Amino acid sequence: MKKLSINSSYMRSICWTFDGNHNFAEAKWNRGNSWITLFVPLFLDIVKDYELAASIRRLMIETYNRQVKAILDIELTDDLWPTLLDDPHTYGESSGSAAIIFGMKMGLELGILYEDTERIHRLIDRVSHKILSLIDRDGILGRCSGGTAMGKDSLDYYRNIPIEPKPYGQALAMLALM
Repeated sequence: MKKLSINSSYMRSICWTFDGNHNFAEAKWNRGNSWITLFVPLFLDIVKDYELAASIRRLMIETYNRQVKAILDIELTDDLWPTLLDDPHTYGESSGSAAIIFGMKMGLELGILYEDTERIHRLIDRVSHKILSLIDRDGILGRCSGGTAMGKDSLDYYRNIPIEPKPYGQALAMLALM
């Protein structure tokens, strides 16, 4: 088995600043949160042939399950998670929602998702149908928020991100619908 090395200081610093110990605007941003939901099962699948410390694997799976549990408690906005997960008045955002259901599907497939699997299957089905309905005749995914910069200090920044077609939206929808 191959040995895998992880720079833990880098892992801790993603989307976080130690200069003030905060995550910028304290935005519970849909797509920002979706990356960890997608990343953990994908990463664990990619490194399955490498030696990974049990404590790192356990921490990643526990973090992933806490993430999914928190996401399950969020009310959907028109069958998608809202742009700001704790603000149901923000529009339902397709690319982050696609990444979330892809991460949930992989977690189920890998057997690392411990939450209410029946509820998760229903939610995956519901959000998948919505994503399919948002793909136009040219294959463009609707309700995808435009690019978002890191480090913004206002929740209004996230509330006012325009809806526009983006390649990452297309890619995340493809992953979700595989």
